[in-house]
Formats: sequence, C-alpha cells, structure tokens
Amino acid sequence: MRKRNAAYGSIGLLALTLCVGGVAGAAGFVSPARFTASVAPKHILASPPFTWTTTGNVVLPIYICAPGTSSPVYCVRTTAAECKGEVSVTVFLGTDRLLTDSGKQVASATGDVVRCRYSITTHIPTSALTATSKIINGRERGAYTGVYFYARFLGNSIFKPMDARTQIVIARPINPPILVKKP
Repeated sequence: MRKRNAAYGSIGLLALTLCVGGVAGAAGFVSPARFTASVAPKHILASPPFTWTTTGNVVLPIYICAPGTSSPVYCVRTTAAECKGEVSVTVFLGTDRLLTDSGKQVASATGDVVRCRYSITTHIPTSALTATSKIINGRERGAYTGVYFYARFLGNSIFKPMDARTQIVIARPINPPILVKKP
C-alpha cells in the first residue's frame, strides 16, 4: 500500500510542477534527450534561388522525473503530447572579403514542432551572395563560401531550450556583371 501511495504522490508532485511551470510561463525543467538538424540540399548552390530546408526532430527522454529526484518511483513516461514547441533557424554567411554581408546574419525563420519533427525553409537574398568584385590580387575569383545554419529548439513548459549542431553548406558567390565602358 505504501508503494502505491508513494507512486500517486510522485505523480501528483510531477503534475503540480508541470502545471506551475506552464502557468508561470517559465522555461522547462527537463532537457530533451537530443535535438537534431539537417540541411538540404547539401550540394553547392551556384545560382539563385538560394533556398534551403532545415529538418530535424526533438528526441524526448523515456521518463520525466520530478525535480531533484532520479528514483523511478517518482517518474512518468513521456508521450507525444509533450513534444511541441517552436524551432528557430538563423543563417549566417562565412567570412569572404568580397561579400558585403560577410560574417553577418542573412536570414532567420521560425517553425512549429509537430509530432516531434520540424521542417523550416529559408530563403537567402541574392544580394547577400553577390560578390563586390570578380578579381582578387590580379587573379579571377573562384572561391566558395560557407553558409552556416544554427537551429535552436525554443523549449516549452516541460523541456528546456536546446541547440543542434551547426550545419554548414557551401555556396558559390555570384560574380558581379562585367561593366563595359562605352567609347
């Protein structure tokens, strides 16, 4: 009888903690097991439109325990109902001395987590990947630049925010048009 009462007490304590966290608008108290991100296409984009899709999932822990405990008596199994929230994707250009937006944030987007999965499409303006010159030190330019995608699960009333590994895609900047002087 004591074990059953302890189990009901722990579930009540966990439910109380979850409700208070949700009402107060506080960040979650449990970290997700994993948060993944993948960017497609992975091949080099050399011409507009510069559009990438970031997909991934939030992997939940099997059990959620009341804060300060690790005993299975005080834990409940997670379900898909807890797997909700938002994901933010921020895109930065790598350093390239001929790009005007070099090293700067060029795009950002936010999307919802549905059934522990998300998919966010990001468009980078052509102006961000247009080189200011075609020549470097007397030689024609043929370099590539990295495009960095940072994905972050923003959390919810149960789960804390978490970052995914940075994804890097290589893109070739657009050479500026050659200006012909009129005689």
